[in-house]
Amino acid sequence: MNFDWQLGVVLLCMVWAVAVTGRYGYQLFSPAPSKGCGSGGCHGCPSNSTSQATGLVQLGAPKSVER
Repeated sequence: MNFDWQLGVVLLCMVWAVAVTGRYGYQLFSPAPSKGCGSGGCHGCPSNSTSQATGLVQLGAPKSVER
């Protein structure tokens, strides 16, 4: 068998593709760790408190000005 640089590049690309596909498959079927704010894992996080709403903010067009 003649092993040239093109065959090496093709084999390297195939190994990389299998590794990436395997990694995504593992992440798809493995349980996700609870990280980050808002995930419910941190008891001191302000996003876990029930009294977050302090006021209502209305967004809309400004009222017309009389001339």
